Formats: sequence, structure tokens, C-alpha cells
Amino acid sequence: MELTFKDNTAADLQDRACSILLSLSMMADVRNRKIDGTSEVARVCRQEQKYHYQRAVLNTLRLLGVIIGHTEMASDKTLETISETGYDGFLHIIRQYEAYFDLDDKFEA
Repeated sequence: MELTFKDNTAADLQDRACSILLSLSMMADVRNRKIDGTSEVARVCRQEQKYHYQRAVLNTLRLLGVIIGHTEMASDKTLETISETGYDGFLHIIRQYEAYFDLDDKFEA
């Protein structure tokens, strides 16, 4: 299946959201195979799951960057920060761009 979106802002956001859902659904497919161990097939499955995880994170960063007007947020460095440090990396990125979010109160974690 191939989705081709129009060339406008709304379609761009829809494309990014669909990309995120695609990556997450592919991660679920890999997880549902439940291949354990150290075989080559298990290694490839883990590698595929990591790829789809990183695609989901990167596409989410792109979407968020477009929404707040700072597309540079979707960089390899930001992806690495979140991938390597998890929640702490997420908090670091949010604090870095906090001024651009429409928050009721100051962000606290």
C-alpha cells in the first residue's frame, strides 16, 4: 500500500502521523514474532525493531518540530539522545524547546 499526500501543510502533518503509526505497527509485528535467542533471525528481528523504533522517534520529532516551528529538533543528535538515554533524553529535549510549547505552566518533571 502506498499513500501519496498532497503538497500542503495539513497533508504533511498527516504524512508524518501515518509514518509514526506505520513504524509502531511494524515494531508490533516484529515483537509478535517472539523470536528469542542468538540466532541470525533473532538478530535481524532485533535490528528491524530498533530501526522502526528510531523511525517512529524521528518522525515524531519532525512532526513536533513542524508544529512548534523548530524543525532542527529532528536531528540525528536528538534521535541519539532519546534512543540512548530514554526518558531522561526526552526530558532534556523538552526542556531545550520548552519556550516554544503552548504550556499553561512551567514544565516540571
